[in-house]
Amino acid sequence: MSDPRTRNPGTFEMQVQNGDAGIVLRLSGEFDLACEEAFRDRAAQMPSGAEVLIDLRELTFIDSTGIRLIVELWQRSNNDGIDLAILPGPPDVQRVFQITGLDEVLPISNRAADQTEE
Repeated sequence: MSDPRTRNPGTFEMQVQNGDAGIVLRLSGEFDLACEEAFRDRAAQMPSGAEVLIDLRELTFIDSTGIRLIVELWQRSNNDGIDLAILPGPPDVQRVFQITGLDEVLPISNRAADQTEE
């Protein structure tokens, strides 16, 4: 990911890492309506049967659009046999999942952070 000291914290970035453990989709910055098309395009490329980890640790904000897009990918994963896991974000981001109750429904992961490092 880019150096956090030089990145605008509000700028949304999405990086995809393919590895032995599957696909890691790293999101950073603000995940909102402006990101919808880019996320949908990337999510559509996730192959059936893939192991996918959505890493939210570098998000600074998520709104209802971001939540909806994650829920849509989770629903698709159930239909397409994608093994989806979500690595929790910072407290402000995770609070949105808690308020909506999605932290009890979505596959929130407890994977060690070192398993998702480049």
